[in-house]
Order: sequence, then C-alpha cells, then structure tokens
Amino acid sequence: MTARLVVCVSCDRYADPPAVPTRGERLARAVEARAAERGVALSVLRVDCLDGCRTPCNAALRARGRPFHAFTALGPADAEALIDAALRYAAGEPPTAALAGRTRMIPARRGS
Repeated sequence: MTARLVVCVSCDRYADPPAVPTRGERLARAVEARAAERGVALSVLRVDCLDGCRTPCNAALRARGRPFHAFTALGPADAEALIDAALRYAAGEPPTAALAGRTRMIPARRGS
C-alpha cells in the first residue's frame, strides 16, 4: 500500500503580510528534500486547505480504504517525523508518537 502526504500550502494565508513561500510550501519542500535524502519515494500533494487554519501548518496522510490522518501545528522541522509517519501508515500501522499529540483521524468513506 502506498500513502500520499497532503500538505496545505495556504497555511498562514491570514498573516499580515502573508509569507512567500507560505509555511505550508516550506513544509512540503522540506519533506520532499528529506525524503529524497533518505531515498524514500513519497508522494506529496499540495492543496489549498485542510480545514485547520487555527493551527497552521497542516498535513494529512491518505490511502485508499484507510482513515485520513490529519496533523496540525507543523513546520519544516517536522519533516522527518512526517516521513516516518507516512512509512508506518503505508505499512498499516498508526502514525508515530512524535506526531500523536497533533493528529486527528477521519474515518474512510465508502469508495475512498
């Protein structure tokens, strides 16, 4: 099973002035760079919102037929923990303890 990491790239859109690149984009870049360094093939999908604007930056793990795991209050320093969580999630295990305090699980929908 493969997992996809979904990263909100509009996080901090309410900052004045908004950061360029956004915190979410910086997180996505950090994950991609660290995954490449580790030789981990991880799909990172950038989206405009994960509905966690109160606690940016947000990312989530998704896989067909599995619950959606969302993580909040992230930054580039969390790249390693996100990669580890993605590997565990793809193996059918729960996310890592490093992110457990910042996670919410959304049940899988039929056909997803």
